[in-house]
Amino acid sequence: MIKKATILALAVLLVATLTSCASKRVVVVRGPHAFDATIKGRVVHGAAGVPAVRVGVSGYGQSVHTGDRGYFTIHFRASVPVGQHNLNLKLTASKPGWHNRSVVITVHENRTTSVKIGLKPR
Repeated sequence: MIKKATILALAVLLVATLTSCASKRVVVVRGPHAFDATIKGRVVHGAAGVPAVRVGVSGYGQSVHTGDRGYFTIHFRASVPVGQHNLNLKLTASKPGWHNRSVVITVHENRTTSVKIGLKPR
C-alpha cells in the first residue's frame, strides 16, 4: 500500500516539473517511423540500350536480379527519424564479365522511384 507521504512527495515533484517545463521551451523527440518505398529500374548494356538479363542489383540490404527485359523491382521498409521523407540510396548492378556500376538515387516515402543503369563489358 502506498503511503500518503509518498503520494504527496510525488505530487510536489510533478507540480515542480510542470512549472519548470512551462518556463522553458520543451522539444518532444519522437522515435523513428517506418519509411516504405519502391525502386523500379532497368539495366541495359551501355550505350546500345539492349536489356541486360540476369544482372544482380543490390541496395539497402536487398538483392534482386533483372528479368528477360532487364527490369527489376525492389520494395523496402526503412526506419527513419520522424519528419524525414526521402533517403539517398546506393544501388550496385553486377554481372560476371561486366564492370560493376553503382548509382546513388533519392527515394521518396510511399512513392516509386525509377532508375536506369548502364553496364559495360570488361
